[in-house]
Amino acid sequence: MSSYCSYLGHQPHISLAELSAVFPECRAERAIGAATLFSVHEELDGSSLQDLGGTWLLARQLLRSPQASLDAVPQILGEQARGIRGKVTFSLRAEGISPRELGGLYKACKEKLKQSGRTVRYVGNERKPAATALLRDEELVHSEGGNPKGGCELTLLRH
Repeated sequence: MSSYCSYLGHQPHISLAELSAVFPECRAERAIGAATLFSVHEELDGSSLQDLGGTWLLARQLLRSPQASLDAVPQILGEQARGIRGKVTFSLRAEGISPRELGGLYKACKEKLKQSGRTVRYVGNERKPAATALLRDEELVHSEGGNPKGGCELTLLRH
């Protein structure tokens, strides 16, 4: 099973019912802040979001470990940005992480990418994540399917 995180609309109970209807094998695991963790048998991509009117963001799980440290985030971002040519634009979305820690992560991620010779820009900040429309405009996410070209957004959940 593949694990994902979703940000549900203003009627979360309806959005959860919608997830179950579109993906019958969907198994909701838990909510962390505004995010809901769930598992499905199939791999989802950006086009999956087209079928979900009450879900405004889907994130694929890259790492799940109680021992996972925020120190691993710059390395994970570097791995996700490997196929991107030119400037790397990134964003961080977080639940359960303080603004101070998140601000430090933005700086550490930017420094890690700069050390590897990349030009870097981040959108959003430690107080407010980037709007999903901006993420689409910056090609960090795609709702039509395919891989983002300009960068990526990492969703960080701490419970």
